[in-house]
Amino acid sequence: MARPKQCRYVSSPPIVDGFRPVGCFRRGLRETLLTYDEFETLRLADYLGMQQDEAAEQMNVSRPTFTRIYDAARKKVAHALVEGRTLNIDGGHVTFKSVKIKNDTMKKIAIPTEQGKLFGHFGRATHVTIISLENNKIVSTQSLETPKHEHGSLPKFLKENGVSDVIVNSIGQGAVNFLVKYGIEIHQGAPLEPVMDIVQQFLDGTIVYGEGQCNHHEHHHEHGKEEGHECCGKCGEHK
Repeated sequence: MARPKQCRYVSSPPIVDGFRPVGCFRRGLRETLLTYDEFETLRLADYLGMQQDEAAEQMNVSRPTFTRIYDAARKKVAHALVEGRTLNIDGGHVTFKSVKIKNDTMKKIAIPTEQGKLFGHFGRATHVTIISLENNKIVSTQSLETPKHEHGSLPKFLKENGVSDVIVNSIGQGAVNFLVKYGIEIHQGAPLEPVMDIVQQFLDGTIVYGEGQCNHHEHHHEHGKEEGHECCGKCGEHK
């Protein structure tokens, strides 16, 4: 059985999605991908000047793991600068935690749902299951119809219903930004399994997360056919 991967804490998504070289007009520039956790190591160590022990604790990783991520991040940035590459910031196995929940004994977890299972894409779900927890025990479960699909409508709906955490498979950056703004913690890359099985795995700390960051804006899903692609409901995959 695969060992569950430790989720890395990142303060919040960066304010930009990447950087492009100035004065380089060639088509087909090579790209370098800097993951969110790699970006966070640079922010903590180089921008804020934290010691690596302190920074590792902030990210919920060991000191050797932090060092490994940090070294990889610095090498990627150096390659992008020296070779004139486009630097994109995206992906990684992370949880954003802009606002910490003050009372950890009470949680409301939201899971986008279809036919009793986790639905593949957060922004396209027609229903959401909200599970109330107290001291890591389920006290209530309710299934709600999601609001009309508009920019930011679902995150706002969850905030109004007191949700503290969402468990998703794939999710667009726009939705991530709204959830972070509302202080809702994101657990992304969860498997497409029955909702209550996922909740139990969440409580046991045994969820095996995969890649869960959608690589294009949510309105692309709404108008995918007009733009020449159709989302398959999985991260970064198109027909």
